[in-house]
Amino acid sequence: MKVLFVHISPGEVPSFVQRDIDILRSAFQVTIFFYSGWRDIPRLLKQVLRSDVIVSWFAWDQAFWGNLFAYIFRRGAITIVGGFDVASVPEISYGNLLNQRSRTRTLWALRFADFILAVSESTAHEALKFSGRTDTRVVYHGFDASHYSMGREKRQLAVTVGDVTVSNLYRKGILSFVRTASHLPDIPFFVVGRVEVDAMKVLGATPENVKYVGRLSEADYLALLRDSKVYVQVSAHEGFGCSLAEAMLSGCVPVVSDRGAIPEVVGELGFHVQRDNPAEIARAVRQALATPATAGEQVRSRIVRLFPLGRRAAALQQAVFLSVRRDGATKRDVLLGRDSSR
Repeated sequence: MKVLFVHISPGEVPSFVQRDIDILRSAFQVTIFFYSGWRDIPRLLKQVLRSDVIVSWFAWDQAFWGNLFAYIFRRGAITIVGGFDVASVPEISYGNLLNQRSRTRTLWALRFADFILAVSESTAHEALKFSGRTDTRVVYHGFDASHYSMGREKRQLAVTVGDVTVSNLYRKGILSFVRTASHLPDIPFFVVGRVEVDAMKVLGATPENVKYVGRLSEADYLALLRDSKVYVQVSAHEGFGCSLAEAMLSGCVPVVSDRGAIPEVVGELGFHVQRDNPAEIARAVRQALATPATAGEQVRSRIVRLFPLGRRAAALQQAVFLSVRRDGATKRDVLLGRDSSR
């Protein structure tokens, strides 16, 4: 079976997208297509005609065109919604749906899809509210627990992950994280992610205990998580929170807001705070730093139990099999009574 994997990217994909590519490649013949704009539409059509199933990560323009062609030429179409694509959060000017043109294309991308897979219940709810598709399926991100390990001796430090952009100062809670550091001058605060000049201007003076380490290699990233006692994720919106889950797999005690899918990942564990209250966040960080080693073991156990990589792999592969039939009729055709082969 030939799978066309369509993504908007300059040729580099996030680690969670790469995991899905690897899952699909383990069972199917996969072609990767990077969509950069309308000039790619003819080339995309040719690839759709050569494929059995089109898988789009994020319901953006590439999903609109790929799913439209799949619908016309009776190919299977799967769209994975990840958060931003079905979000509308005016308070932080975040979300694909804030733009009317993007809203229209995203709506039709979802309507043309045979299957919509959401990475969390929160994202599924946003997709349902927008598209009306009640058949949206939740397929959580999955993680290979053996890839992450807990450090023998955790250091008294706090870490967060996210590119330091103007948008992420509020969406990822980086502004609150940095301001929290001023309340705990004896504790190192690490920010992992690319740093933009405009964001640093908004941040202004940064406490001396805050260290911007940029984007790390995989080995250095995992080492930092192993060493860190506390992971802070005080986002205003989160489609899932892969870095949060990876930190928990590494035994980091989470200090989190209650936005988006974060409660689904953390459950009752860790410390829950108001995302824009640095003093409260600081108290929670201090408490998290004082927790016993068993707290780290508990948060790791939760991710191992609820979000195994094998579960996501099985669900993705099943969706591909169900989205196409040998006679060319898609699963959605059957559901809508358009199966001419019966």
